[in-house]
Amino acid sequence: MLVLHPSSRCDICLEDYNWDSSANAPHAIACGHIFCLLCLRSITPSSCPLCRKSFQVDRIKRLHVDKAPEEDEINRQIECQMNLLLHRIAMVSGENAPDGDVAEVVTDVMEWLEAQGEDVTVVRLSNDLIPSTPFSFGMAWSTSMYPIMLICNSASGPTCVSRRPPKVQSYTRKA
Repeated sequence: MLVLHPSSRCDICLEDYNWDSSANAPHAIACGHIFCLLCLRSITPSSCPLCRKSFQVDRIKRLHVDKAPEEDEINRQIECQMNLLLHRIAMVSGENAPDGDVAEVVTDVMEWLEAQGEDVTVVRLSNDLIPSTPFSFGMAWSTSMYPIMLICNSASGPTCVSRRPPKVQSYTRKA
């Protein structure tokens, strides 16, 4: 299977592939290397600039590539935001963390959760899964393989955030 990243570019002209234009779309030659059609037609003699294997211009094949859905980019951005929040949680997870810093992080996390709308829910894990500390953090995976971000422990068990509906249901913080 051939995999081509959506942000790939031609190794000859170093231009991004234009998926809507045939001339600047990715094309493969017999050796399997990929370049834009304009560059492949301009090479004389017709040999691959990477491996020097000769190719026939009339046998150049245009690659039809599915564009990456915008949802993938959105998921990457959300994952990045989650990781940043996890780092901030880690910084205030010690017993000696100032209450003001903890409150600021908790407020930022809750604002982030509310901004996620229908795509976020707060779930509880068993205390057996995560060691009991005043504040814990980490990543876990639900049985449906959606990432869960642990926000903090409470007397009733750790509170976690899962990126799936319904809306935020509850939040607890150990006093």
